[in-house]
Amino acid sequence: MQGFPALWGVLMDHPRLGRRPVLTPRLLVIDRPDGWARSLQGLIRLGFSFAQ
Repeated sequence: MQGFPALWGVLMDHPRLGRRPVLTPRLLVIDRPDGWARSLQGLIRLGFSFAQ
């Protein structure tokens, strides 16, 4: 547990990192309907949730 909002999931088809589990740095904003989030490292395109 980091003590601040973050995303946890599986990175898919990243050009350098491939496919692997990830935990983002501090999450600044998320727009689930439009499928993106911004962390301290930059923009993240969201895919399917674990519920789906």
